[in-house]
Amino acid sequence: MAPQVVIAPLLIALVTAILTLLLRRFPRTQRAVSLAGAIAYLGGVAWLASAVARESILVYQVSAWQAPFGITLVADALSTFMLGLTAVVSLAAAVFSARYMSEYGQQVSYHALYHLLVVGITGSFLTGDIFNLFVWFEVMLLSSYVLVVFYSGPEHTRAALQYTVLNLIGSAVMLLAIGGLYSTTGTHNMADMTRRLADSAQYNVDPVPVLGLAALLFAVFALKAGIVPFQFWVPAAYRAAPAPVSAMLA
Repeated sequence: MAPQVVIAPLLIALVTAILTLLLRRFPRTQRAVSLAGAIAYLGGVAWLASAVARESILVYQVSAWQAPFGITLVADALSTFMLGLTAVVSLAAAVFSARYMSEYGQQVSYHALYHLLVVGITGSFLTGDIFNLFVWFEVMLLSSYVLVVFYSGPEHTRAALQYTVLNLIGSAVMLLAIGGLYSTTGTHNMADMTRRLADSAQYNVDPVPVLGLAALLFAVFALKAGIVPFQFWVPAAYRAAPAPVSAMLA
C-alpha cells in the first residue's frame, strides 16, 4: 500500500475547509459540501485503517526530506483508532450542524472553521515529530477559539478569553519543553528520539532532564485536555461554544 494513504484524511479535511470558505455566499451548497466532506473524511480514515491493518505501521515523508529532518506523518493502530473516533464524532456533528446552525442563524465562517479544527486534530494524531505536534495544536487553538466565541455575547467572550489565555500559556510552556528536548536529544522526531534515549550512552543523552521535560509536556497536555486538576476552563468553554463544537472539543 502506498504511504500516501496516510495523508489522505488530512487532505480531505483541508480541502473541505477551503471549499466551505469559498462557498460562504451559498449557504445551502456550503452545508452540503461540509456534510460531503465529513463523509469523505470517514471514508479516508477507513481506507487508512484498512492499510494499517495490513502493514501495521505506515510512514509518509512530506516533500523530499527524510526523517529525522523532514515532516513525518505516521499511522499506526493507536493513531488510526483515534482518527476513527474523530471521524465518527465529526460526521455526527456535521449532520447536527446543518439544522442547528440554520436555526440559530447560519454563520458563513462556521463550517470552514469546523473543518479547520478537524485538520488540527488529524495532524496531531498523525504527526511523527514533537515540533509539528505543537503546530497542529496551534491550528486547533486558532479554530477552536473563534468557534468558542462564535455567538459574540459577553459570556462567550469571557469563556473564549479564559480558554485562549490558558491554552496560550500551555503552548508557551510546550514550546519551551520541546526546545529543551531538542537541545537534550538533538532531534524532534519521536522515533529518532526514542532510539537515542534507548541508547543514551552512545548518543550522549542525559535521561534525567528528559524525564522532567516529559512531565512538563504531560502537564501541558492535561491543561489542553481539561484533565483534573486543570479542568476549570472546561464548563465555561463548552457552554459558550455551539453544541457540535463542544462535542469535538470533548
